[in-house]
Amino acid sequence: MSAVPYCVKCARGMRCKENSVFVTDAPPNKPVKDEDGRDWEWGSSGDLYECEECGIQIVTGFSKFALVRVDSISGIIFRRKLM
Repeated sequence: MSAVPYCVKCARGMRCKENSVFVTDAPPNKPVKDEDGRDWEWGSSGDLYECEECGIQIVTGFSKFALVRVDSISGIIFRRKLM
């Protein structure tokens, strides 16, 4: 049994294009405010796969989700420990 994602449209396996791609959880989950008023979101990293035939992309193999904040200037990702 293969763990490689499969493109049904093109009937072929996808290739890993990039590892550790960061994603945040979409609404309806609202950001969590910290004591300084900054927003934290639920986020995780996974692997980006792409079909070489049609170009469709997916992210799979996520790590555990955590509260994260991306600095708008530097792009640095901050993770917050969950209790």
